[in-house]
Amino acid sequence: AESRISSVSAIAMDSSSNRHDTCAITLKMENGSIANISYFSNGSSRLSKEYAEIFAGGSSAVIRDFKSLELSQKGSSRKVKLQKQDKGHAAEIKAFSEAVKSGKALPVSVDESLHATLVTFAVVESLRRGGEKIDIEAFEASWISPKAN
Repeated sequence: AESRISSVSAIAMDSSSNRHDTCAITLKMENGSIANISYFSNGSSRLSKEYAEIFAGGSSAVIRDFKSLELSQKGSSRKVKLQKQDKGHAAEIKAFSEAVKSGKALPVSVDESLHATLVTFAVVESLRRGGEKIDIEAFEASWISPKAN
């Protein structure tokens, strides 16, 4: 969404293990965009393990298991079967290694990595609080200047 995340809320299905491995997460971006992540451990293994839908500017894309891609825009759709499943891990490691060797900028900045980590902690906090919306700026400030106990 080319924007930092401004708030999160997450709720998990009750389970005896209390692992929160079946949950729904909502992310709100500073530019007004939203994202929903549904992480379910209780479904059938026969269905796609990873499924993503992306909507923007009147266009849509659906990715299934990083094996197929369906693009829809302006009244037309096309499906593409990808040559092989590629989640981008090898390319990510290669880009990172090349940046370190060359001294060029990292593909994901340290600031972006720290923000993603903070957001992840905020998701865990929202789960702990039963789905409460967590403002990222306030959450970050509480980590930098925690209240005395």
